[in-house]
Amino acid sequence: MNDSITYTFACGRFYLAVIEMTHEGDRRERLHTAAHDHLQQINAASHLPAELQDRYTMVFDKIKERESVDLMTDDEIRDAVRELVNLFGALCEYETPGP
Repeated sequence: MNDSITYTFACGRFYLAVIEMTHEGDRRERLHTAAHDHLQQINAASHLPAELQDRYTMVFDKIKERESVDLMTDDEIRDAVRELVNLFGALCEYETPGP
């Protein structure tokens, strides 16, 4: 499969997750919904550049279960959201053709 096609899929999933995290409501609920509804479809090994796979796996493993998200502190929630937004930005750089 063409790398740009797989990266496009993951970029779309991240986009939807970031939009989900901007909605009104409980931050924990929004983060869990972003993980459950959008990010869980991403297979790090086949949808992400090698350089981003470990970062994605680390943050996703923390947020994939509702119980884990419920136990996170406000700082941990903020850090997870920040890392997801940073990963989205890094992934988008792979989507942007060079000069």
